[in-house]
Amino acid sequence: MHCFFSVCYVMARSFVVK
Repeated sequence: MHCFFSVCYVMARSFVVK
């Protein structure tokens, strides 16, 4: 699954922050 840097970054941060 390809994901844009911004999307991946945001999603990753969201999970980490949460």
